[in-house]
Amino acid sequence: WGVDTLVDILKGKAPTAVTHLSAPLIIRRSCGCNPLNLLPLGYESHLVPVKEVPPLECLKKKREEILNKLVHQAGIQNIPRLKQDTSRLLDLFIKACEGQFDQPTSEQFVQDFEEMLGRMGSTYYNIELFSTMMGRLQVEFLHIFTDPVACSWVQRLFLQAQSIAGDYIQRFLIGEKNQATYLDTLLHEINQEMATALTVQDLTKILGNNLPRLGIPACYLSLYEDRDTFSEVSRLILAYDSRGRMNIEPEGRRFDSKDLIPPGMRQWDEPSSLVVQPLFYREEQMGFVVFEIGPRYGGLYEALREQISSALKHIQLHQSVVDARHAAEEANRLKSQFLSIVTHELRAPLSMIVSLSEMLLEDPENSRLMIPETYLQDIETIHATGQHIDRLLLDVLDLGRSQLGQLKMNLKPIDLVELFHETEVIGEQMAREKHLVWRSRVPKHLPMVKGDQTRLRQIIINLISNATKFTLKGEVSLLVTVGDNEITVAVSDTGLGIPIKDQANIFDEFHQSTRTATRGYGGMGLGLAITRRLVEMHGGKINCISSGEEGDGTTFYFTLPVYRGEPAKDTDEMEDAPKEDQLLLLSPNLAQAQPLSEYLKQQGYSVHLFVVGAQAENLEKALLAPYRAIVICDDPSANWIQDALSVLRSQSGNLDVPILFYHLWVEENQGSFLDLNLVSKPMRPDSLLKVLKQRGLTESGPGGPKRTVLVVDDEAEICELHAQMIEHHVPNCQVIQACNGRQGLERIKNVRPDLILLDLLMPEMDGFNMLEAMQSHTTLRTVPVIIMTSQVLTEETLLRLNRCVTSVLSKGLFSLQETVQQIESSLARDKRLGSDPQRIARRTMAYIHTHYAEAISRSDIANHIGANERYLTHCFRQEFGITPIEYLNRYRVKVARKMLETEQKSITEIGLEVGFTSSAHFSRVFHQYMGTTPREYQRTH
Repeated sequence: WGVDTLVDILKGKAPTAVTHLSAPLIIRRSCGCNPLNLLPLGYESHLVPVKEVPPLECLKKKREEILNKLVHQAGIQNIPRLKQDTSRLLDLFIKACEGQFDQPTSEQFVQDFEEMLGRMGSTYYNIELFSTMMGRLQVEFLHIFTDPVACSWVQRLFLQAQSIAGDYIQRFLIGEKNQATYLDTLLHEINQEMATALTVQDLTKILGNNLPRLGIPACYLSLYEDRDTFSEVSRLILAYDSRGRMNIEPEGRRFDSKDLIPPGMRQWDEPSSLVVQPLFYREEQMGFVVFEIGPRYGGLYEALREQISSALKHIQLHQSVVDARHAAEEANRLKSQFLSIVTHELRAPLSMIVSLSEMLLEDPENSRLMIPETYLQDIETIHATGQHIDRLLLDVLDLGRSQLGQLKMNLKPIDLVELFHETEVIGEQMAREKHLVWRSRVPKHLPMVKGDQTRLRQIIINLISNATKFTLKGEVSLLVTVGDNEITVAVSDTGLGIPIKDQANIFDEFHQSTRTATRGYGGMGLGLAITRRLVEMHGGKINCISSGEEGDGTTFYFTLPVYRGEPAKDTDEMEDAPKEDQLLLLSPNLAQAQPLSEYLKQQGYSVHLFVVGAQAENLEKALLAPYRAIVICDDPSANWIQDALSVLRSQSGNLDVPILFYHLWVEENQGSFLDLNLVSKPMRPDSLLKVLKQRGLTESGPGGPKRTVLVVDDEAEICELHAQMIEHHVPNCQVIQACNGRQGLERIKNVRPDLILLDLLMPEMDGFNMLEAMQSHTTLRTVPVIIMTSQVLTEETLLRLNRCVTSVLSKGLFSLQETVQQIESSLARDKRLGSDPQRIARRTMAYIHTHYAEAISRSDIANHIGANERYLTHCFRQEFGITPIEYLNRYRVKVARKMLETEQKSITEIGLEVGFTSSAHFSRVFHQYMGTTPREYQRTH
């Protein structure tokens, strides 16, 4: 009736009649009053006098009448369960009255009464209702039992029942209070957990774990598919019941919102009570949650609704922030990538302009062309302008790499004295060109710093360039001071100065001070931004000082932390120290690469063997330091070579480094070999000269052997440029040009070139196919190849290059000995891998490592190496600072130390095994280097 009336009112219909509802009377007993005194007035008037009939018989006859009266007055006619409980209550009191009134109340009544109260429901409201009924029932009983003894007994019976009911209600209320406290605590914990949820999956996991702890038997959480339009379709994201949590697709289960629960999701075997709570935040409708009612704790489900709604809104806001950040990062990445690509495209023609003008200017005494002096000045202007534009483009490239996290540096200990000497010369020249006074104050002795020498030079020159640019008259100075833990470098000028308001943003990208902008000074505002980034990557800080007044100038200063160095190595371990002319041997198989490593060491090369792991980070770690050459040993079917080539292109320290690929099939006595370089095109004169020196092509003079170089490129201008540069740097050299791979093979059919410059992407036959075709020509298999690529290598290009290398290595065209000899021959062309004295010293070290246990002398070593004894000692001392015999003794002591620590042998046995002639000789040398005797060392270790 109530729901129907409410619906009518909402529809605008007025109620047709007034309906009176009877409400149960709940008597307050906290004052101690007898419930009989609190019955409604006039209740006794309804009682009909009892005729002279035995009280118990009368009571049984009036049972139905009394029951109906109680049910009607309590208003529970339509509640079958409560009506049944009222009937049981009446029967319990009738049964109690069957005893003797002169006896105390039986314990059985108390037990039955408490048991009945326990079955009456999970809330105290039913018991409170029956407590009121007992008051009315007591009046009925006293009207029947008029005997004073029976009347007194009935009063005691009902008072005892009221007391039991009151205690039961009190216990129930205490339990309810404790339960409410527990639920409040649990709700607080759940709310704290939901506050940390960043995704819907996190939220559903938290709810799935914690709602059962609240005693909620089942829960179904759904979100609208389209929140903006209050969608009729929802997606169920969480469901659990007595069977446990249900597996739901990550995107949720789609269903009609009007169903509240997807069909088939819930079993309706038994009646249950459900509560539906809408999930919303202000005006935004997000979804709804259906709970099966468990605890009837007031406010529980409303509190959960608020918490879940807040958590969903928090997740939505967090996701919006994440999406916005990703969009910004992607936009920044695309911007940087665009700048990088455009810059590279601009540098290609610019490199031709700079290279050609540089060749014309370097031509000694205009020997090839008689160029008038005025034209030479114009060429100098073209060259200087081209270099300036190139520096600007490099700044843009550095900016893009920095924003993409790809700005790499080769950090190593640096002697700053030499670095500052170079920058002083450049700074003085720049100041002289602007007619400025140059001052510098650099200490003669400076501590070491750990950094990238090229980048540090860039930092200092950037600051000096800015100082000379914005100073019209006066001076520019360089000041270096040394503190306890850092070095401070300051560049000062007497130029325009920087206004105070611009100083906070002077290091921002694309920022110029208002003063320089209004005066028409050019520039993109990138130099200082990149300088700051480079200083920070060295662990330093940069700042500026200026009064802001025009003409007072500016001082830019930056700090570098002092490098204290690594702990000093023992001299007996100095063979493991990194060398400037070291080559890198890369392989995922230690057993396969170890023999070649040992062989190259015996030939005097400094080899660093690195075992490649499964992660690309290992490759970056291996290539962090610059090497003179890289040897890659692997199975042709391996797929990590593509990653290696990609990393090589990103490491500035290893650009233009020779790469030697090889593989050995020991059982078949076969091997494969490929000699490659990766360079960017068009090549700058200095880069080309570096490659030519690596290949030993610049050593012969005009009267030396004639060299042949093949240049293969489909761009005629670049092909001609490279040909001119080679002819300029290599006297007595024949340069053959070809526009594609097929033409290149045709032109060297009858002549074996000493070097091939090969473009990869060409029409008809590209560089990949030409590389493979060269393997079918016996004379061309071992020709070194310089692969010219664009600055930005695509994944497709890298993949094709990897396949090409794999194809060449899989042929097995050489024997094992020939393969190793080809590797050594290629390495021998590069003089940077060690001069003759260096190789003699290293071969001496390798011989000592192999024969230290024998009775060898300096003469034996010299005969094995094939060198004069005195020259041998000179070379070894120059390389390692000690004589070969002293190194031999130190190495023997090193091996003896390990034997003393691990083996149970006598001092004499160990001394003889490591090459000493007697135990006395062993003890004397051991004490000389270790400061203790062998016996004492063995005892303490």
